[in-house]
Amino acid sequence: TRLNAPFSLLKISGVQTEIWEITKSGTDVLLSSSAGLLLLRNNEVTEITGQYNNCVRFLPGNNTTFLALGKGIVSVISRTSEGNYVIQKQYDLGSEEVVRCGQVKQIGANTDRFAIWCTTRFKEAIYIELGISATYLKTQKYTTRNGWETDNFYPLEIGDSTYFLSDRNALRYRPELDKTNTSVCFSKAGDIRNLFYSD
Repeated sequence: TRLNAPFSLLKISGVQTEIWEITKSGTDVLLSSSAGLLLLRNNEVTEITGQYNNCVRFLPGNNTTFLALGKGIVSVISRTSEGNYVIQKQYDLGSEEVVRCGQVKQIGANTDRFAIWCTTRFKEAIYIELGISATYLKTQKYTTRNGWETDNFYPLEIGDSTYFLSDRNALRYRPELDKTNTSVCFSKAGDIRNLFYSD
C-alpha cells in the first residue's frame, strides 16, 4: 500500500470484542475476533462461527474457500454464489491456539489436501495438514528441542522454502532434517532477517 494512498475509517457499531485480523472476501469483510469469525456486510455485523478466531487464509487460487484458525479449532468455510458462508469441515486442535499463520499450500497433486504453517499462543510452531472435502487431519508441533526459538515469529514462505520471522530473529525450516519428533530441523536465517530489518 502506498504511504500516500487515500483511506477512510469506519466505526463498526455493536461489536464489543477484540478484533485480531481483518480480511477481504469479495465485497465482504471478515473480522477475526475473540467472539468468533464475524461478517461485516453493508455496515452490519453477523456471526459466521462462534469459535475464537485469530486468522483467515484462503486456499491458493481460490477466492471463496478459506481456513479459519484460532483457539482449539480450524474450520474450512466456503462462500456460496448467493453470498452465504457454509462451514464444510471443522477440525479439533485440542489445546492449541493458533495466533499467526502462513499461506495455505496444496500438498502435491492432491487437490483435496492442503497444509499451513502457524505459530501458537505459547510461541511454538505447528504444521497442519487437512482435507477440504474428505476428513483428514495431521499436525506436528515444534519446540526448542527441534532447534526452535521462543519468539513472536510470523511464518513466511519464499519460493519452496519456509521461514519464521520476528523483529529480532529469523529461522529456516529444513525439511531434509525433519525425521523424528526430536529432529533439530530449524536453523538461524540471518540473511532473511537482513532483507527486512537494518540494525
